[in-house]
Amino acid sequence: ENILRLADRERINGILNKEKAGSLHCRLLRVYIKLRKDFDEVKDICEELFPEVPKVFIQADVCRNNLLTEIEAEFIMDF
Repeated sequence: ENILRLADRERINGILNKEKAGSLHCRLLRVYIKLRKDFDEVKDICEELFPEVPKVFIQADVCRNNLLTEIEAEFIMDF
């Protein structure tokens, strides 16, 4: 949900000082999951929110000790 908020078209328009931005498309998700036991749940959530987007799931430490999942998303915008 945080990724969807960050990629919100209205928010992007405000940042770019544009009245109307083009289409926004998520190209890829990179999902880092700290604990193996969380893989299925995280995958299900990502599939629900981004069903058509290619995804890579990696078991790895994330940027801070108190986080269990980190997600990187690549978006492109048509102007």
